[in-house]
Order: sequence, then C-alpha cells, then structure tokens
Amino acid sequence: MNLAHCARELEEAGFEVTEAEEHVGKYLFNDVAALVAYLQLVPWDAPSGFTVDAYAEDLLALHRETGGGPVRLTQKRFWLRAVLCA
Repeated sequence: MNLAHCARELEEAGFEVTEAEEHVGKYLFNDVAALVAYLQLVPWDAPSGFTVDAYAEDLLALHRETGGGPVRLTQKRFWLRAVLCA
C-alpha cells in the first residue's frame, strides 16, 4: 500500500484528498537484538505475525550479515487528509 493507492481508493469512494505527504526515514539499531526490542514495543511497525521464533532464520541471517553490529533500515511513511465531497 502506498500514498497513490490510498488516495485513489479514497477518491473512488467519494472523498477529495486535500493534503498528502510522503516521508522517508532512516533507522539505526545497535544490533539485531535492539531491532527485535523495537519491533516488540511498536508492533504496528513489525511484519504481520512477527515473533522471534517465526523470524529466527531471518534474524540470524541479519545478525551474520551485519557481523553482530549496527542494523540500518529505511522506512517509508505517508499521511493524507481527505474530506467527503458534498
């Protein structure tokens, strides 16, 4: 899902998008453990069904890839405001 998709869906439903903005942010975690702690604190940012057990292989691979060091991620977000057309 992205901004263009959501705006189109709203317009098809009879809304007018009055404001919209996209943001790209950088995240830096000290290691995979810090990433896991973050995902447990903010589950809306985690993949659907995230648990350490379910993602153990991916987390171990990421740990090996980073050499146990920092994990750098990029996250895209957007917001929009829409009003119902009269």
